[in-house]
Amino acid sequence: MFAIFTLVNGKVVEGGRVELGEAEIAEYVKSVKKSVFVEVQDVLKVRDLRDRLYKEICTRAGRAGRHFTSTDVRETDYIFKFIKEKNGKYVAVRVTKKQLLATPANEYVLHSVIALLWRDPHKRIREMTLGTSSLVDPLVATGAAIHNAYIGKCSVLDSIDPSFTAVNTDFVKLPIFTYSLQEANQLKQYRRRQNGLPGSFKSKATEYTFRKIRVDLDKIIDEHTAGLIEEVNDEEEEKLVVKIVPKAKRRAPLGKFRCHVKGCHFSSKSTVAVKQHMTVHTGDKPFKCFKCDKSFGIKSNMNRHKKTCKAIRGYSPSNVPLKTLMHHRSVSSGPKPSTSTYTSTSTPTPNSVSLKRTSQTVQGSLSFKPKKLLLGSTNSANGDDESPKLVAKLSEELEVVKKEKDVSLKLVAKLSEELEVVKKEKDVSLKLVAKLSEELEVVKKEKDVSLKLVAKLSEELEVVKKEKDVSLKLVAKLSEELEVVKKERTKLKKERAVALYNLWKFKQGVSSPLGNLTNQPKHFM
Repeated sequence: MFAIFTLVNGKVVEGGRVELGEAEIAEYVKSVKKSVFVEVQDVLKVRDLRDRLYKEICTRAGRAGRHFTSTDVRETDYIFKFIKEKNGKYVAVRVTKKQLLATPANEYVLHSVIALLWRDPHKRIREMTLGTSSLVDPLVATGAAIHNAYIGKCSVLDSIDPSFTAVNTDFVKLPIFTYSLQEANQLKQYRRRQNGLPGSFKSKATEYTFRKIRVDLDKIIDEHTAGLIEEVNDEEEEKLVVKIVPKAKRRAPLGKFRCHVKGCHFSSKSTVAVKQHMTVHTGDKPFKCFKCDKSFGIKSNMNRHKKTCKAIRGYSPSNVPLKTLMHHRSVSSGPKPSTSTYTSTSTPTPNSVSLKRTSQTVQGSLSFKPKKLLLGSTNSANGDDESPKLVAKLSEELEVVKKEKDVSLKLVAKLSEELEVVKKEKDVSLKLVAKLSEELEVVKKEKDVSLKLVAKLSEELEVVKKEKDVSLKLVAKLSEELEVVKKERTKLKKERAVALYNLWKFKQGVSSPLGNLTNQPKHFM
């Protein structure tokens, strides 16, 4: 199925949608001037009752993973929590990694903050919202944020155009951690109120709560999301063609080896498992119990049967659990009188105990005479001779259990000591990591200083090169001027020689001008 929307400036124009089938969509696309195609999994009506594109359906089912611990937080990460002031109001304060490690683990549930990116049908990033999660995997966090936005009817969608979609791989992980989910949600509401975004819940108290750390938080969020959102000012109208393809149900992955029986979809990575499965179709039961007549198709089923087989274990006290044995004895002896009382006729000893039961009348017509019950070393009829053996057997089992208990306690103590050693080594490792992190920060700062110094020297070198070029040009110019001066000097020398010669001629009474000076006296030259 296809749905048609009208877009202006990359956003949906109010007026509803048009639904078309497979046969009609091709003709419609040819008839419009400009169109854009997008494929989604569903179109939903949520909080604002507008048709919204749902590109990637995310659910909470089956989502699991490791939760954040203090070891996942780096020294450079920003951690904050709420504390209660004397006036009863809460205020957010920053917490260092050292303070976090000193806090008991049952007093916080670490949550990270992510920025979820929303794209228009042209795959341009147009909006950004904040999400949070206590799990390490960021894909789970973004999936939960998308799920809450659509299924949870979150008010965050009030500011998002219905044609914008988000998937769990479009996110920016922010180095911000909170002590609880409530604090993370308060940060989201603070940013919404600060940016002027609509929503049903924008508490004014968030401005007061984050007044001490708002500058730091805004700087971190703005630095990590700067330049991502595109501004579009194209007013041209276009048609958005949406193809709705429902999400397919997941099927178990097929193994390498499959059952060849028609209609059976069993598969496995092992040929042995397929052979065992074939006994379901053939009815073969090659594994038989050597004591009874039962047989099994799989050997593991036969081994499980041996543990409870009556023919193998029998009914002796050593093979039957005490609870089963006591139940069997109570059933065999029949129901006990409801008003029976027992009086001791002698002091109980480990070897001989005498109990005397008073006469009782049951159901009005049957009378029981007093009967003396002995539990001792005497050999009486029926099962009385079994009791000393049972007591001895139970005593032996009790001693075995006590020894096993002592061994277990020693093992637990040893494991506790090893756990303490591991904890100490962990603390040492954490301190070493913290120290190395500090040294790394120092090296980074020195690197920044060195880079700045290199940049400054490069600039000075460029200035020197420019000055050198200017000097070379000046030297060339001066050389040219020197040549001109030399030529002028030679010319002046010649003119001076001519003037001196004419003066000499004038004194000698020769009136002819100076001709060729090559044959003249050398003192005029």
